[in-house]
Amino acid sequence: MAEASKVINYMTEKSSVVFRICQPNEMLAIIANLDLLIGMRLHSLIFAAQNAVPMLGLSYDPKVAAFMKSIDQLVIDAGQIHNSRYLKELLPKLINERVASKNALRKKRDELRELAGKSFQLFTQYFRRKPARQ
Repeated sequence: MAEASKVINYMTEKSSVVFRICQPNEMLAIIANLDLLIGMRLHSLIFAAQNAVPMLGLSYDPKVAAFMKSIDQLVIDAGQIHNSRYLKELLPKLINERVASKNALRKKRDELRELAGKSFQLFTQYFRRKPARQ
């Protein structure tokens, strides 16, 4: 929590941090209202993608990098974020391109939903109960 407070002190825009445990549906609703999410945790990035919220992934785990790559979004290795100048240059670009990013995320989300539906159909076809032989 202390780190989040430090970040807020550096920000010029109004910001806030949720300092309590939220139910998944609450967090999903909060993330849906963001203009941009910078996240390290996979579920925060999934929630952002689900709501077409532009994002920057900070990867500390290969699953985060793999997810971001699968949705064609920018990811940075969290261990290499010692260069604040790079982030200062990158963030305005992400903000300026957020409309295009939202559109790309919507398209990707729709593609993934269609693929998941096909996968479920294949699963149910393969495992459909067959009548017992008599």
